[in-house]
Amino acid sequence: MSKKISFTGSFWEYFIISLGLIALSSITLGLALPYLIYWSVKYFFSKLEIDGKRIVFTGGFWEYFLISLGLLLLTFITLGLALPYLIYWSAKYFFSKLEIDGKRIVFTGGFWEYFLISLGLLLLTFITLGLAQPYWSYWSLKYFFTKMEIQE
Repeated sequence: MSKKISFTGSFWEYFIISLGLIALSSITLGLALPYLIYWSVKYFFSKLEIDGKRIVFTGGFWEYFLISLGLLLLTFITLGLALPYLIYWSAKYFFSKLEIDGKRIVFTGGFWEYFLISLGLLLLTFITLGLAQPYWSYWSLKYFFTKMEIQE
């Protein structure tokens, strides 16, 4: 039995709020950019429904902001070596803060699996002078979506 997934968001709603947050980010010299990222991901997840049941995003901005800020600083300190973990952690954070019908959605993927395949795709992107980048982006999102399960 398949379950119908629908998206209830509106382009204009997303566009107007994003425009405001982009303007705020420009005025604050980028300080509002983490909130723009957080709000954008939260917007899309909170507009999903499965068989008429809305997905609920339970993550908090400050939790996301403080941990990602720490990982960003670690990325600078390690001259970029921590960047793959920052990307992985950010995606895992958003994908593991979802609930539907009172049941938590859990993320089952692991960092090393993600990292090794991502590293290979990064090298392929360099070799192909960027032509493989769309596949790397596609694969990354697909990886996170296919590693989600509803906890019973």
